Amino acid sequence: MEGNTGSANDEPQSLLFTWKAENFSRLEAKKMYSETVDLGGYKWRLLVFPNKDHLSIFLDVAASENLPDNWSVCPLFTLTVVNQIDKRYSVNKDTYHEFNERDHDWGFNCFMPLTELYNPRTGYLVDDTCIIQVEISIGSLFAD
Repeated sequence: MEGNTGSANDEPQSLLFTWKAENFSRLEAKKMYSETVDLGGYKWRLLVFPNKDHLSIFLDVAASENLPDNWSVCPLFTLTVVNQIDKRYSVNKDTYHEFNERDHDWGFNCFMPLTELYNPRTGYLVDDTCIIQVEISIGSLFAD
């Protein structure tokens, strides 16, 4: 399938992807990628890494170098770190971005403080597992 441009004629598509990132405390200064999921002809994945004293989370178009020239897609997406004790305290951030061959990932360098993430009382890291979700909507921004 050729690249989806997110134009007004596209049928809206959406997906909720949940990633259980295990052995999270071993992350240290390394990047960690989720497995990929397909939506709108693209392979999407989450990217997380510590950034000084914050957790960074990004949505990434995987294997973007294999897409046609001048591809682009502009999804609306919500990134969430799930509170495993009480879901009402989950941390959510919404954004949209035009992904393309030069700019294939987007997200937040300072998604949440690492002190909050690693505090055992907060419920974000249970049994060394962090649950991160992304809800992606393609085409809905442009619907009439």
